[in-house]
Amino acid sequence: MERDSRFQEGAILYFEPFIFPNGGKPKSKYFLVLKLINDFLLLASLPTSKDHIPEFIEKRHG
Repeated sequence: MERDSRFQEGAILYFEPFIFPNGGKPKSKYFLVLKLINDFLLLASLPTSKDHIPEFIEKRHG
């Protein structure tokens, strides 16, 4: 079975809106896939919801 390319190491994920488990107000959020270990994702939450990705990089929203 082929893995979804959105969840490969180095991928940037964008959720619009992201629903916070603590009940906080939903808002757009970026995450970076740092590592895939035995089908578990290690993610980093990026501290901004603003797009600072250079124009020449392909964007695949998740």
